[in-house]
Amino acid sequence: MDARRGEPSYGDLGHWSVDNGDDLYPLGRGGWPLVDWLDEIAAALEEGRCLHRPDGMDDRHDWPVLTRSQGLTWIDPRDPRLFPDGMLKLDGPR
Repeated sequence: MDARRGEPSYGDLGHWSVDNGDDLYPLGRGGWPLVDWLDEIAAALEEGRCLHRPDGMDDRHDWPVLTRSQGLTWIDPRDPRLFPDGMLKLDGPR
């Protein structure tokens, strides 16, 4: 999260790596304030869907799933090889 007061991206999520430096998250897009990101995660979990980014795009390849080895994670559930011990796609209220 950008904690530099006075910056336009203050409070937004970011991504940092040694090779690429600083970037806002989602990459190449406008910022995503932490409070909005948390609201979106809660809504996605409650509704059983992928994340809707602030730029209007859907993260269609990242769905919430429960696995035996990692618990709650966000993956592309179309590839069962990712978790051979099984996973449960969270795709709506139960």
